[in-house]
Amino acid sequence: MSDKFSGKKVKALISDRGLKVEHVARQIGVTPSYLSIIFGGKRPSIKVIEGLCNVLGCGAGEFFLDID
Repeated sequence: MSDKFSGKKVKALISDRGLKVEHVARQIGVTPSYLSIIFGGKRPSIKVIEGLCNVLGCGAGEFFLDID
């Protein structure tokens, strides 16, 4: 089993928490355009993942899909 980063899960977590992409981007020091690239599947740096965890109040495991 391997793990695959899921930008769709990041986007869903932002939406589920009622946050705006612009707010999240500003909080973690990236642009909204960069977050859109992440939503499309680009794997972000550890620093960005840590920022997302802090803003969204979740663990990094929330951003990965289990693949058999």
